[in-house]
Amino acid sequence: MAASPQAFAELDEDLRLFIERQEMMFVATFDDEGERACTFRTGPPGFVRVLDVNRLAWPEYADDVELEAIDVSLLFLNSSRDAIGLHVDGRAKVLDDRSMRRAYRCLPEPVHGAAPAHWVTVYVEEVHTGGQ
Repeated sequence: MAASPQAFAELDEDLRLFIERQEMMFVATFDDEGERACTFRTGPPGFVRVLDVNRLAWPEYADDVELEAIDVSLLFLNSSRDAIGLHVDGRAKVLDDRSMRRAYRCLPEPVHGAAPAHWVTVYVEEVHTGGQ
């Protein structure tokens, strides 16, 4: 049975676990001039880190296109069919790897020696869930 669409102001435990299982997300950005862009990011499960109930982050590497916009929408697809689809709206801030590791000691060590160039952190303003 599909879940009814709902909106929240923060990420509860079920949503945090859902995000941490994801291997892909779509990132829509909006800048001050109204320019929009949409890209996707992939990584191993947990590449998007839930830092607390209203903040998440993911690493960006030297080859990634740098996110410049402040307003973002993130879409996590429901590929596992567990009755959750997730859309997160928020405000982004880019921090260098060193600053992130000082602020958040729980970040994973670099994989294969490749440290992120920077991290995108998102302050969650609104979360929408819904079924299929």
